[in-house]
This record gives sequence, structure tokens and C-alpha cells, in this order.
Amino acid sequence: MLMSMDTFRNSSIRDERDVLVSTLQRARSMAVNNICSGNASVCVNALGNSDGKPHGVHIQPGSYVIFQGDSYIASDPANETVQSNAKGATVTSTGGDPVFKQLSGIVNAPVDITIEGAGHKSIISVNQEGRIAWEDEGSH
Repeated sequence: MLMSMDTFRNSSIRDERDVLVSTLQRARSMAVNNICSGNASVCVNALGNSDGKPHGVHIQPGSYVIFQGDSYIASDPANETVQSNAKGATVTSTGGDPVFKQLSGIVNAPVDITIEGAGHKSIISVNQEGRIAWEDEGSH
């Protein structure tokens, strides 16, 4: 079976979109299920009860980082790194890092994430209710 380079590049963008969507879904699921990773002292609230945390996704060159809490802290040992396969593509986010609130999964503000390369583009949107949707543009 022969595959043109154009078809290959489009497939690579879709594959990367799938990796990022899966990463976003995992972070949202962790928030909704009230999960807290790390040592016990980090996960205890003021009343001494175990408590979950919001979870988000930070985009950086070559990887996506699932983090817990209201914002990304690079040194947090509970961060979970997912490797990017976006060779020759750029991944940009408008609206900052999506952070899903615990139990509800809603986000403070909508976020659009664009994966783009070689005339192909995939836009992943996270709306305020935490819904993750995507749209592909370019050659199919």
C-alpha cells in the first residue's frame, strides 16, 4: 500500500491530536473523580480528610504534563508527563493551561489548542463546561 507524504503528515497530525485529547480526558477524569496524587500530607484538607485536587494539562515542547492543583508547577513530583509525537508540527494554546475543577470537571475559561504542520491543522477546544471537542482542517 502506497501512502503519499501529504496523507502521512495529515495522519501524524491526527495521531498527535488523539494523544492530546486522551491526555486532556485523563486530566478531566482525575479531577472529576477527586483524585490526589503524591504523599498523604498534600492530599489532606483543613479538616484532616483526604481531598482531591483540580487537574490540568501544561503544553511544553516535546510533551504534555498532567498536573494537579490550580496551576502548573514544574517541580511537582506528582506531574505526569506524556510524550508528544508532533514531529514537524507546532502545538499552541490560547487561553493558557486548561485546568479542570475537582468533582465537576468545569474549567475557569475556554481553551483552544492548535496542532499545525505541513498545511494540516487540528483544533482542540475545551469549553467552560469541560467538554473536549476537535476539528480538523486542511487536506484529508
